[in-house]
Order: sequence, then structure tokens, then C-alpha cells
Amino acid sequence: MARTAKKGKKPTARLQTRTPIRAQLAKGKRPQRSKLSQGELDQILAAHKKWLENKGKQGERADLRGANLQEAYLVEANLEEAYLSNANLQKADVRVSNLENADLWKA
Repeated sequence: MARTAKKGKKPTARLQTRTPIRAQLAKGKRPQRSKLSQGELDQILAAHKKWLENKGKQGERADLRGANLQEAYLVEANLEEAYLSNANLQKADVRVSNLENADLWKA
């Protein structure tokens, strides 16, 4: 993700701060997928729900980039505007879930 450098100059990064997943992608590595328990997932979803209800003033936007959500129970989950890029959603149960404007790049 670095810009092309002129001769004798170091490339500059496009983003000043990088998440661990973006840093791994920038190095050409496949992101490590972290395992989440259902309890951890429920906490993330509760904080995300609060974030949505308060328009970002409280709670926290769900950041599940690179997460292993294989076979996760996400029925009726509100993941609107959540970060899910590079997440493993194989066999995840997302029936009636809201994924509107969610980042699903390579998920």
C-alpha cells in the first residue's frame, strides 16, 4: 500500500495508522484470522448496537476484520456499517441479519 518512490526516496504510506490486518495485507501476507467465542461476539454486537443507536457517540463500531466467524450464530444481528473485510463467514448463520453498508471486502 505504499506509493511508488522516486529514486533515492523511501515510499510513503497512504495511511498514517494501520490496523494489524492492513499491515499484514501491506506486507503481502494473508491476515491471521482470530477465533472469537460466541460470548466475545455477543459483546462486540452489543457495543455495535449502542454505537448505531447513539450515532457513534457511545459504544463502538464492530471491527471484525480478519475474524474467523465460521459457523457463527449471527441470526438477526445488526451489522450495519460494520467492518468485516477478510472475515471468514463460511457456514455462518446470517439469516435476517442487517449487513447494509457493511465492509465485506474479501469476506
